[in-house]
Parts: sequence; C-alpha cells; structure tokens
Amino acid sequence: MIGAYSGVDPTAPMDVQGGQVQTTIYDGPITAPSVTPTLTGTRLVGFFGSTAVRAIAPAPAMTEIRDSQVASGDGAASSLQDEALTAPGPTGTRVAVQSVGNMGIGPLVPLRPAVSTSDPVVTLTWTPTVSSFASGYTLRRWNGAVAEDQRALTPRSTATFTDDPLVSGTTYDFELQSVHEGWTSSSRRVTITPTCP
Repeated sequence: MIGAYSGVDPTAPMDVQGGQVQTTIYDGPITAPSVTPTLTGTRLVGFFGSTAVRAIAPAPAMTEIRDSQVASGDGAASSLQDEALTAPGPTGTRVAVQSVGNMGIGPLVPLRPAVSTSDPVVTLTWTPTVSSFASGYTLRRWNGAVAEDQRALTPRSTATFTDDPLVSGTTYDFELQSVHEGWTSSSRRVTITPTCP
C-alpha cells in the first residue's frame, strides 16, 4: 500500500520509525509499538497488514485513509491510518483490530513537517552542567502563560538545541532545567522574539 503526503520535509521525511510482526495466528489485534517523535507538527502514519481477508478497524485516535483486501492466494489485508500529533514524545502503542484470526504487522512512521524558509528558527546554547548526578535537561517553550512544548534532552553534555518553526514577531520564553536523579535544578530562562530572515 502506498500513501502520498504533502507538507512533509522532503529531505528527511521520517522522524523515527518502529514496528513489529505479530506471530500469534489466532490473534485479531494488530499492535504497532510506541515511537517517540521529536518535533511539533508531526503526522503519525500507521501501516497495518494481515494475512486474513477482512477489514481492519482503525486504531483509537487514528483515522483510516485506505483499506485494501486481496482474496487471491492465501489472502491479505492492509490499512493505512494516520493521526495529527499535538506534541512530541512517546506515542504509546496503536492497536488496529481485525475480527478474525491473523498474522499481522504494525509499523508506525512519524512524518517530519516541512519547514518553510520564511519561518524563523532559534538556536539555544548553554554551558553544560558539571554535576555527575545530572542525566540531562528539561527544556520548555512558553508563549505567554501557555507552555507550548517540552523536551527531554540527554546526555548532560548536551549544550545546544534548535527549535523550529517559530512564528515571526511572537515572543517566546525558553526555560532550561538540569535533571538530577528525580529532581530538577533551578531554571535558566531566556526571552526571544524571532523575526523572519
């Protein structure tokens, strides 16, 4: 099955990917394991396939784009589904169900959004923490009183992060905290108002 998407980064369309084969013959659900996209504006695409000829119901929160069934030979079915993600981070598993025993496969592919050359980006840099107890950082982006985004950055030697795309003329606050075995340090905060290049 082939799906065509617009608004996707033409150079590196896939942020991450993951999938698994289902080998339990009499099991109806087809499970795709969780993946962890890193960008805001990602579209999660799921390809669910089966060795049984029967419609595949979409996973909760996902919309089915196409369902195909082939009756010749041993038979097969496939379903293309997607979901617009509101934030980066683990997606959790997605389970599509076929009402018949099958052997299936369920990969998930988060598609990276295309970045317009007119949209501003900001690159933050900082001095890494020297604490041996630190595992990394939490970086939050605020738009006024609204926390728009949160990232977990590792390892503790990380010293830079590029955020894009941003809205020209909008003021953002970036808050960085180092994470130390379950607690966070006092934060450093910077205010930036990006403009189009």
